[in-house]
Amino acid sequence: MADPTMLGRGPRRRRRTTVGLTLRVEVGRRTCWLHGDHVLALLDRAQVDARQYDHSRRCWTISVNRADDVITAAEHLERRIVTVEAVSR
Repeated sequence: MADPTMLGRGPRRRRRTTVGLTLRVEVGRRTCWLHGDHVLALLDRAQVDARQYDHSRRCWTISVNRADDVITAAEHLERRIVTVEAVSR
């Protein structure tokens, strides 16, 4: 059987799905709640050390001051779809 790379065709690539590539950010007065997959790895990549897990809402929380860093890292570095929503809690 011939090797696919010898025929001029590379290995098949899987299509990226949007499942797991979304990030929902709820912005409050002083706190942001982050919902999505692999948020902890995203916070590490954005170099956000001041974070806390909210057990009642099952999501990570950060300060509003660092939200722009996380959103930028999600959109440009990880190519996620980011939605931002203002909430009053």
